[in-house]
Amino acid sequence: GGKGNVYALEGKTGKVVWSKNVREDTQFRVPGWGFGGSPLVAGDLLVLNAGEAGVALDKATGKDVWAAPTKETTGTPMTYQTRSGRQFVLICTGRATQATLAAFALPAGTAPSGAPKADWRH
Repeated sequence: GGKGNVYALEGKTGKVVWSKNVREDTQFRVPGWGFGGSPLVAGDLLVLNAGEAGVALDKATGKDVWAAPTKETTGTPMTYQTRSGRQFVLICTGRATQATLAAFALPAGTAPSGAPKADWRH
């Protein structure tokens, strides 16, 4: 949510599987508009923009996998796959002339939820 609350719900019942407050866990500043952007599921990761960082959680447990400080995050995380099949998470940071994309390599064999996994043997 806008203040950093994240909930994983059981699809059939709506029961809370886990919850956490990303702001409290990371200590990153909340921008004036709150935490925004849609979460991205990539393999076992739940990737979020969290104000001044990109954050990846284990989607099954909510445990922190990584947090990468950036300039303020300004969009929904996305994935990119190179011609060789390597997957990256991209996070938009900064504004106007200071805007950049931060790229984070995903572990081999990771694919966005619902996407086929690449054949990493070649």
